[in-house]
Amino acid sequence: MIDVIFWWLHRSFTLRYFPFKIDPSTFMNAFDHAWLIAFIDTQLIEVSLGFLTIALLLRFQLLKLRPQWIKTCLILLAASTITHPPLWYLLPKLCRHLGIGYQGYLILGETLVVLIEGLWYAFMFSFFRHQYVKAFFFSLLLNTTSALIGIYLL
Repeated sequence: MIDVIFWWLHRSFTLRYFPFKIDPSTFMNAFDHAWLIAFIDTQLIEVSLGFLTIALLLRFQLLKLRPQWIKTCLILLAASTITHPPLWYLLPKLCRHLGIGYQGYLILGETLVVLIEGLWYAFMFSFFRHQYVKAFFFSLLLNTTSALIGIYLL
């Protein structure tokens, strides 16, 4: 995905304005490149699925308040932005230090992400206000789908 973005940037802008090529290996290592791809994929999946879920809840009149769509987009983007970098950069070091294997890392990481993002949604979305179970299920839906699609893409 990120390679397509770099290709598009190169074709659209660099040929006109810059005499050199954009090469991601000059400013990031392979791990950071993999994180960036996973981060963009996570944002695309979770934001689009979040919009779809909220639209379906509105359609079937399961939500009483109509959300502001720009605010909704920013809240969905912020949730992954808050949790994704620590999941990739801090939690693996902690799990290695505690002797937790890769499967334990995945389970612990996704559980923490669901809990943190569920709290985020409960506090930020007016239609989930003080309805923590619904917010956690919403977070579980988004993160499970994102994780399964991410595993499939690997």
